[in-house]
Amino acid sequence: MATDKTTVAWRWLLWSGSSHGVVKGDREMVMPQLGASVNTHDWSVISGYGSGGVWHYTSSVGLRGIVENHCLWATASTGLNDPTEVTYALDEMRRTWKHYRDSPNLVGEVPRDAVDNLVNRLGEEIESHDLFVTSGSMEGDKLEHWKEYGRDQGYAVCLQRYSIWRVRSHADETASDELSFGSPFLRWHEVDYTKFVPSFTRPLETPSGRVLKEIITAVMKQRDGSVDEHTAHEYALNAALRQLCWQKHAGYESEDEIRIAVMNPPSHTRHERPSAYGPRPVEYVELVGGDPTDHDATLLPANEPAPKLPILAVRIGPRNTPTKLAEDLNATAQLLDDNGYNVPVVASPTPFLRGR
Repeated sequence: MATDKTTVAWRWLLWSGSSHGVVKGDREMVMPQLGASVNTHDWSVISGYGSGGVWHYTSSVGLRGIVENHCLWATASTGLNDPTEVTYALDEMRRTWKHYRDSPNLVGEVPRDAVDNLVNRLGEEIESHDLFVTSGSMEGDKLEHWKEYGRDQGYAVCLQRYSIWRVRSHADETASDELSFGSPFLRWHEVDYTKFVPSFTRPLETPSGRVLKEIITAVMKQRDGSVDEHTAHEYALNAALRQLCWQKHAGYESEDEIRIAVMNPPSHTRHERPSAYGPRPVEYVELVGGDPTDHDATLLPANEPAPKLPILAVRIGPRNTPTKLAEDLNATAQLLDDNGYNVPVVASPTPFLRGR
């Protein structure tokens, strides 16, 4: 007896929303029967594929670009939806220091004026840096993200949590030290939303408090002659960047963001695209897979092919009809197969209707 597409789609929807994984190899159990339109994609799901994964939400256009070009885009902080990127973290650092500067809880041996100078100097320097960010979430089925980041028929790409990354250049030759490992942060790192609240927050519970600890350490070591001024400054700057790049306003906490940050990428890695938040174009760089033989490599020359990304799975966001869901499942599987990604394709079980 013939089976109509709607019935088949609902079977797939119910299966894909199941909490039970299917052992790889059991293809006959899970292959959606959509007649001649079915491709050769391996539809089996490895139980627990999402554990240890980072979910990057995107649109249909974004998914195609990621899969076909083997890259993610890291966007300049000036083109993100949070206008206080970095500046909020710097304000928190200054506010935290202002509170503790004259506090009896700070030992008298700390040279306040020297810390004042270093805090001010670091703030000015960090504000002058260019920060580029690509974002993900530790949650692979968040309605908030389906509404926002994947509003154009959303998708979520699951990537390996502990993967390594490089920035792609559009120059054939790159200097090995042009983007040092200490400058970018080419690993996934969870964002911290903890706000400093005087009399309630312990100093080391916030990124700004942890930065101040390192700044004070640098000042004290310079004062006792352990290090010179340049070394103390570089130590404090590196510590500040490694903390403040991951701090955001508490109003964004529901995003559960995890991000990769690139600081001051060279000009031959930068591109421009229209901004969603203003008339001026915004810069971005392309992030590609890391070199498994050299984990410290940070740049990929234009004349070298990009490796496949560490994609574990792709989830399709809520669709208004089961027929549309079935069509998108097949189209996504075909796109992945065509570009060498034979990974699970699953559907979101979250009930959500998009406005027309």
